[in-house]
Amino acid sequence: MKKNISFSLLFLVSISSIFCQSFKVLYFHKTNGYRHTAAIKSGFDMVKALGQNNNWTVDSSSNSNVFTATNLAKYKVVIFANTSGDNLLTTNQQKEFENFIKSGNGFIGIHAATDTYRNKSWPWYNELVGGIVQTNPNHTANNTNATMDVKAPTHPIMTDYKSSTWA
Repeated sequence: MKKNISFSLLFLVSISSIFCQSFKVLYFHKTNGYRHTAAIKSGFDMVKALGQNNNWTVDSSSNSNVFTATNLAKYKVVIFANTSGDNLLTTNQQKEFENFIKSGNGFIGIHAATDTYRNKSWPWYNELVGGIVQTNPNHTANNTNATMDVKAPTHPIMTDYKSSTWA
């Protein structure tokens, strides 16, 4: 999982250089299940430091009331950082977040974001995050390897990601 988080954050740093202007990131960490307190805090510290070094700012919230059209318009990216459980957002908040993504903004799900809405009550989210935790203790009964088609293996973002180390 560390490589996935690192890759996502490296992607965020790379897109920040494309924008060449300051933008804002929402670091959302509400939980209705297990709370990864230390990981949430250290993740925020890391994302904030990356922002300071790359001309973007980060707001942190565990309050789902931030999911309004007016508030989301301030952000280019929303990070679900170790969110867990179901019913994090109301139906209206879900629609606002869907509109945010459909209008071209970004999403990063870190670790337990795949343990969010695993009851499949929000299928759109399940599709967005790409995979949902199934059972405990190993979370999924069908662990599998994934194949990634890398179109630009020499791009600087790929420096630490050689295909032979991916599993």
